[in-house]
Amino acid sequence: MGIKNDNSEMLVQILFPTYLCKFKLGRDLTQTELNFLMNLPTRLNAGNVTGLDTELLENKILSNLAEFINSKVQYCFDEIYKPSKNVKLRITQSWINYTKKSEYHHRHTHSNSFMSGVFYVNANKDTDKIVFHNEHYRTIDIIPRENTILNSRNWWYPVETGDLILFPSDLSHSVDMVNTDTIRASLAFNTFPVGYVGNDVELTGLHLRD
Repeated sequence: MGIKNDNSEMLVQILFPTYLCKFKLGRDLTQTELNFLMNLPTRLNAGNVTGLDTELLENKILSNLAEFINSKVQYCFDEIYKPSKNVKLRITQSWINYTKKSEYHHRHTHSNSFMSGVFYVNANKDTDKIVFHNEHYRTIDIIPRENTILNSRNWWYPVETGDLILFPSDLSHSVDMVNTDTIRASLAFNTFPVGYVGNDVELTGLHLRD
């Protein structure tokens, strides 16, 4: 991107960026899907509650939603990483999160996962967002007069019902305190590669079978 000043134009090239893939379901959830997803047993989490079922997308009630999510996970993976070998991403765990008024979702990453995702079952498009955090260590801390994608420690992204967000599992994220009466419900999941990763000749080969 170009940044102009009084003397010339400076070309700024962004190197080694991370990614965020966003898709829309393109339909309303059926009443059966919605009733199922909004009434699941839960346990306490740090700041909100999370579901006891950690294989939610294996349930037959969600078969159509699971097909949509799986297809978009693979599409995002193929477009971003462009694997030279036959590699697929398999969803390993999936669960529900409920966040009510005055609750929040703590800052965290997803261990033992390659790409993670969130599907928004119920979200307020005017107020709900997911916050991503840049945890790269800064030897010198410069406080910006204006936040941009180049200098920010945090960046929030608006979401609404029907959105699917995919991102690297090591990207730290959180949800600010909810200030509305609407229950924010999100279906989160982890993935792991299946297939041939690395390179046998370089002694990095790893053959992961489903």
